[in-house]
Amino acid sequence: MSNFSFLQLSYVAYALAFMAFGFSSIYWGRKLYRERMTLLRASGSSYTQWQSAILSAFVLFLLIIALLRPTLGFQEVRVEGQSLKHVFIIDISRSMLAADQKPNRLQQVKRKILQLLDQLERQEKQHAVGLVIFSGSAHAYLPSTKDYEVVRTMVRALDNSLIAQQGSALKNALALALRLSQAEDAILPPQFILFSDGEDKSLSLDDVRSMHESSQFNLHVFGFGTSKGAPIPAGDGRFVKDSNDNIVITKQDVPQLKNLAKIGNGFYFNSRLDNSDVLALIQRINQSQSQASEQTLRTYNEYFFYPLFFALLIITVAVWFRIPHVVFLLIFLVASKKSYADETDYSAAQ
Repeated sequence: MSNFSFLQLSYVAYALAFMAFGFSSIYWGRKLYRERMTLLRASGSSYTQWQSAILSAFVLFLLIIALLRPTLGFQEVRVEGQSLKHVFIIDISRSMLAADQKPNRLQQVKRKILQLLDQLERQEKQHAVGLVIFSGSAHAYLPSTKDYEVVRTMVRALDNSLIAQQGSALKNALALALRLSQAEDAILPPQFILFSDGEDKSLSLDDVRSMHESSQFNLHVFGFGTSKGAPIPAGDGRFVKDSNDNIVITKQDVPQLKNLAKIGNGFYFNSRLDNSDVLALIQRINQSQSQASEQTLRTYNEYFFYPLFFALLIITVAVWFRIPHVVFLLIFLVASKKSYADETDYSAAQ
């Protein structure tokens, strides 16, 4: 490839400001160095004010070109993609205590997550895992880590009492998962894995769709609970009742969970006793990411050092031969305080 371009065209505004300051330094330099110019002409110097001003402008031009980072051609290099980031979003609301899956849904969630960790640990690349829990509110339970023993310990400690506020704040949990998985150098979208019975009447699928469009991620879903359902324990052998004093029966909302997986470009699995659902998820994630996990990067042939070298060379020569405007430009670029010539300078020049 032989296309000429600049990598930092966004610096044009800074370059123009730099040029404006540079030319203003030349203007004021004419006043500060008027007596020095007189001495230079008296000593036979062939440089006029305009010649030195043009030389200063040329130095500025070279510095600006270097700032814009000129390139000529590039090479394409294929690099292997980075490991994935997984965030497990875990429903610990009261309905997860229903016993239609023994001993209850939440215990089945913990067992399923441990199965999933076992499979992730066997992957060629170990992926970071974070935990988000939600009920009436959402909380970061564990930041992303590759220490799976820590993850296992935290999963085993999961309990419905970790969040006092009851309800189902899945939207907030998704937003929190996005914050946990953010990375500037990310190549692949994060993988969110939801463990829930899907009972969230307040959830808007349009909100989830909007979140997915603005922040790409894959949302996979493990559903817990049965179509027959079960009552929700309320403690002391009692069950949750509605306003009519009827026992509330909670069921897995399969359509809701399937829609979430579809919107999130992921997969839905009805939780099974064995690990066949976990194996299926790992296989599908690997298949869908095998091509995306490789990326072609461009390495550009940069030539900013050429104009920078010539600019520094001219400045060095100017200092040596005392070409006034260029010397003043150097002072402008590096000095933090104003500099003034005194009579000892003149006497030295004589």
